[in-house]
Amino acid sequence: MFLAINEIKDAKLRYSLIVGLLTLVSYLMFFLSGLAFGLIDQNRSSIDHWRADTVLLSSEANKTIGLSNLKLSDKIFIENFENIKINLHNISPRNETIMVEYSSPNTNKPLHLGHIRNNLLGFSVANILEEDGYEVIKTQIINDRGIHICKSMLAWEKYGNGETPESTATKGDKLVGNYYVEFDKHYKNEIFALKEQGEDEETAKKYAPSIIEAQKMLLDWENARRWPEFTPAGWDLLIFIHSFIREGDLPNTYLYAAMNGYSSARCASETVRHVKEVLHKRDYLFKFCRLLEPFHFVDTEAAVKSFDFIHALKTE
Repeated sequence: MFLAINEIKDAKLRYSLIVGLLTLVSYLMFFLSGLAFGLIDQNRSSIDHWRADTVLLSSEANKTIGLSNLKLSDKIFIENFENIKINLHNISPRNETIMVEYSSPNTNKPLHLGHIRNNLLGFSVANILEEDGYEVIKTQIINDRGIHICKSMLAWEKYGNGETPESTATKGDKLVGNYYVEFDKHYKNEIFALKEQGEDEETAKKYAPSIIEAQKMLLDWENARRWPEFTPAGWDLLIFIHSFIREGDLPNTYLYAAMNGYSSARCASETVRHVKEVLHKRDYLFKFCRLLEPFHFVDTEAAVKSFDFIHALKTE
């Protein structure tokens, strides 16, 4: 005992480390034990909250978690469906509207089988929701272009030096993404410079030269979307009618009332005739839209209804 005490005194650091290590191990065991008991209690509480009359487990459940999965026979599914189908046609309307958006292919990339899958899945989900009493609006976004694309385009124009996917051995979408990052880098530098000049952050973000250029590019791009045959007045009239029908919040009697008021405007009849002539030239587009009617896409349905509405207007 005396020798042990002297040994400890001579090697204080060594034995201090040993005592510290034993203390840490003891604390760890205490912590793990508390954690284990806590998990046991939580699991038990969860099972108690099931309020189940019976709990079924595989005989091998204690050996591996995977074996606790239960497989149901086809008979159970069939019997369950037989009980459900009795009330399938007695579902009350929920008075709720759900929009299902699909398949929205990116027109800047090649189409592939995944888009067909998305069409089938989206159409199936929409039908299930309709059967469950919801009012369903089916729609898709074609070429959802916006400021994000203009950012990449502007950066490529400024810093791309004519790079292409072929010249860089890069996928097209990856190359576009690279220039989106390049735009953001220069944009942040401009924001920093404006803040150094005393502007607050929101003002700097709004008036940085790069974002102003990108916004101008977007506006120029959007303005170019108008069919060149249309006069500004004709295009405005078509967009008004299409938007009213697409939203569908008000009955068409309101639209007829609006058109009656419009007919008193100067050159109104000439504008309506002009729109009819342009739409007649583009008749093939609306024939294609009619082919999509089984899918009930909001935009194509609104386009067809706008076409029919405008052609039914009297111009005398």
